[in-house]
Order: sequence, then structure tokens, then C-alpha cells
Amino acid sequence: MTLKNALFSLLRCEICSCNPEKEVVDSITQEMLLELYKVSKKYDIASIIASALSKIGKLGTVDDASKAFRKELALSVMRYETMNYDYELICKTFDEEKIPYIPLKGSVIRKFYSEPFMRTSCDIDILVNEDCLDRAVQVLSEKLSFTTKGNRDFHDISLFSESGTHLELHFNIMENMDNVDKLLDKVWDYAVPSQEGSYRYEMTNEYLIFHNISHMSYHFVNGGCGIRPFVDLYLVEKNLTYDEKRLSQLCEECGIDKFRIAVERMSKVWLENLPEDELTARISNHIFSGGLYGNLETGSAIKQAQQGGHFKYVMSRVFQPYNVIKEKYPVLKKHKWLMPVCQVRRWFFVLFNKRDGISKHLRAGKNVSKNEIDEKLMLLKDVGLN
Repeated sequence: MTLKNALFSLLRCEICSCNPEKEVVDSITQEMLLELYKVSKKYDIASIIASALSKIGKLGTVDDASKAFRKELALSVMRYETMNYDYELICKTFDEEKIPYIPLKGSVIRKFYSEPFMRTSCDIDILVNEDCLDRAVQVLSEKLSFTTKGNRDFHDISLFSESGTHLELHFNIMENMDNVDKLLDKVWDYAVPSQEGSYRYEMTNEYLIFHNISHMSYHFVNGGCGIRPFVDLYLVEKNLTYDEKRLSQLCEECGIDKFRIAVERMSKVWLENLPEDELTARISNHIFSGGLYGNLETGSAIKQAQQGGHFKYVMSRVFQPYNVIKEKYPVLKKHKWLMPVCQVRRWFFVLFNKRDGISKHLRAGKNVSKNEIDEKLMLLKDVGLN
């Protein structure tokens, strides 16, 4: 019994409410338990695996791995309760202040898990219209004592509550990928009030699934996207009623329909134990060679190959296009002539800002072999992301 087989058997146990295979249960030794903890922690599904192990009586009380799993379970519950408390306050405040907003990602998807705390998240993601952004920040600061940290990013501003909850307040949901951004930029056209007179909006079911897949595609081309997005996709599609034809049209419009088919198949291989084929085996290897959000080395190497070498890649990182720069410096939307000034200002910012990490991106990828790069490029082609 391999580690992967045991991991996904336990994942199915929790997500699909089924019993793990007897050979899996028998194979879980102390050594296996420790390896399961390491890999599930890496991909941020440790609380799910801990719950499954607890149900089949495989969590002890004295060994280190069992203690680590129990701690992860307790931390997940605590983080969820703290984050959900702040989330409810944010939503209530936006409703009172008549600020339209759309909850994103984990805030929406966790209701499909058997327990909401199992859909772990490091932050809250909420979208407001860019015209309301300054007012939303002011309201959160004055009414809930949120503080802003860092500068305006490509699509969000980071705020923190007094309890330490991180809020990514989005003003767009674009991924800096032309193929999907043309539709992601129209998110409000695909949103409806959650109830009459409410300022909380929800994406249509088809658009919600499309957004999830497009976000997966962004991380996939950057070296991997982790396991959790496949679980999210599986649960969303299983629990929502949606128009298959309309979803297909949205994905086709952005050139990710082939990718959609591939990741849906991958999710069913992992969660319904469908037989693995050659493509899903390659996708699985791609995911496990990356981390939770991909692999910087691999992602940078792929981009360098796609852009024709290291020099062109460096230039693309140094000279960002207008459609990217304008999101960081909104003044450009009215005064495009300031582009050179903002470009230089950005250079100084990224040189002395650890979060941006441009120097890491420029150095990354040099240790990835040509064969590995070629394999990744072929995989991207085969899933329609070339």
C-alpha cells in the first residue's frame, strides 16, 4: 500500500462518507501515520485526514504523529471559529453600510464539506466593486478596527482584524492571464443578490464553478495547485445544480474547457477511485511535485521556456504591462502618461519588498532540467493551457 493510495482512501472516507479499504486500515503503522501527517500538512488537508483517522480508530494518544494530527484538528476548529466570527461581522457591516459585496473561495465552498472547519483557509476573501473600495476600507477600519498592511496588490488589499484574521479585500478577481481575465473582469454581470434587498451578492452556479477552475489553471501553470482545489471542485459540482451547457460555454470562451475536463477527471480518480489513465497520472505527478500553490522553481522555468529564455522572462518581470500596473497604481486609469513614473516606482518597491519576491522569481528555474521543462510544457499542452 503506497502513501498516495492511503492518503486518498482516507480523503474519500471523509469527503464521500465511505469506509476505507481494509488493506489501507491495516497498512497504517506508526511510520505510515507520520508520513501521512507530513504530506497532508503540506497540502493543507491534515484536519480532513485527522478526522478520517479518528473515525477508524487510528489516532493514538502518546505517539508524536497522533498528537500532531489531534493538534491540527483542534487548530482548524479554532481558526474557523475565529475567522467565521470576523467574517460575519464584515458581512453585517457591509450590509449596514449598503456596500455590495461577493464572498469568495472558502467562505462559499466550506458549506459543502461535512464540517465547515475542514475547508481550511489562511484568510477571508471578499470582493467589492472598485468604486466602493476606499469606503469599504474606511468602514472596516472605523467600525471593526481592521488595519491595512502592505500596499495595494494586483487584485486586493490586505487588512487584519484585532484577532489577527487576514482579510483579502478584492476589487477584482482577475489572475493576470488574458484568456480568463476577459471573463473574470465581468464578475458583477454574473452575480445576483442572495435575497431581495440584500447587499450580499452570489455568483451564478456556472460562474462559481468557472471561477474555481480558472483559479486552478492559474496555479497549475505556476507549478501545481495542490489537492484542495480538486476537493472543492468535486464538492461544488456535486452539490450545486447548474447548466452544463452554460458552464461549458464559459470555459470554452476562455480556452479552459479542455483543462476543466482533465481536472474533473482527476478529482474523480482521487475521490471516486476511478481508474487512473496516462494523463491523470501525469497531472498527479505534477501536483505532487509542487506545493500547496505550486512550485516557484518549476513555474518560473516553464514561463522562461514559454517566453523564449531567461532574458525575455526577466524583461517581462521588470517591465510589467499597463493592464497589470494600472491595478497597483489606479491613477494610471485617468493619467496613462504617468506609466513610466509608476514603472520606476514599482522597481524601487520590488527591490526592497520581500513579499513581492521578484529577485526570487528571477533566480528561480535555473536548476530545473530541460527534460523536466519539456515534460511540463507537454502536460500544459495536453490539458489545453499552452
